[in-house]
Amino acid sequence: MERYKWSFVSTIIGWVFFAFGVIFLIIPLISIASWAEFKKDAVPVSAEITDIDTYTKRSNHKNRTYHDVYVEYEYDGVTYSEELDYYTSGMKKGDDIEIYVDPDDPSRSRSNPFVFSAIMAVFGLVFGGIGAGFLVHEIKMSIYINKLIAEDKFIYADYSNEEQANVTVNNVRYNHSVFVYDDGLGRIMTFNSEPHHPSSRPHIQGDSIKVYVDLENNPKKYYVSREK
Repeated sequence: MERYKWSFVSTIIGWVFFAFGVIFLIIPLISIASWAEFKKDAVPVSAEITDIDTYTKRSNHKNRTYHDVYVEYEYDGVTYSEELDYYTSGMKKGDDIEIYVDPDDPSRSRSNPFVFSAIMAVFGLVFGGIGAGFLVHEIKMSIYINKLIAEDKFIYADYSNEEQANVTVNNVRYNHSVFVYDDGLGRIMTFNSEPHHPSSRPHIQGDSIKVYVDLENNPKKYYVSREK
């Protein structure tokens, strides 16, 4: 008996987003642990922002603005210059901020990683949530569609044409096959297959295929069979 097969695209997207979410959550934990260890023997000092270098880089087809913050601080009568490891929108040249210095190596300094950790945690929750959403959707679909399959709730729909899907993989816009069903009562419905590479032509005119669906109660939740 046929079983619902998870959407390859949705599953990959789900796991990729979920994996990035986990990574983004692990990074602040490592950063906080490292900071706690460093702070044990570090000495707090006041540092002055001497310069903020603002520049633009193109990343993922978008122009992004970056900021390099430079500070000076004094320890034991010696002045040191460092680049800060974070930037916030309220910073400006001449501001004083607190940093921590390693007394055994005063040229080595760190600042509280709270801002960085908070940003990474937000990214982790957002990416993880998106990934979990895709995966939970596939689990729910699997349960629902397999129930329809077990109950033999399907119709036969006729192949109509190919259309672009809202899925892009490696900068290639995927297609999906469109199937049409006429219930004989004036209601015509369309069903889309899973996205596939545009070079693939899994169906031709004249093909009919099973579509597992509950037309009366939930016509928008369906599964186009992969079996011809």
